[in-house]
Amino acid sequence: MARAATAALIKAPGGRFDLTGPELLTTRQIAAIITDVFGKRIEVVPVSDDQLLAGLVAAGVPKPFAELGVAFDANTRAGKVDIHSDAVAKLTGKPPMTLRDVLAANKSALAA
Repeated sequence: MARAATAALIKAPGGRFDLTGPELLTTRQIAAIITDVFGKRIEVVPVSDDQLLAGLVAAGVPKPFAELGVAFDANTRAGKVDIHSDAVAKLTGKPPMTLRDVLAANKSALAA
């Protein structure tokens, strides 16, 4: 993503690009990939928006950022952020890495 952002600034300053990975993934698919890469089961637990907000605030997230997180989650569930583009490949000449590849490449740092 950093290469793509840099290329966008150089090649098309002021342009708009949707920088995405190579695949659209559901929350459950992401959890399955994390489980596979790290060997530790990650389970998706559905919660209401109110429960999510309360949990984020209880974890120390400032309320305005927690509300933003809840809004993003609601929009994700509604399918409003399922954007996929080829901008990374067009800007860098290389395909974007999959989530699995990013996690595997950074496993030791992320597991610390």
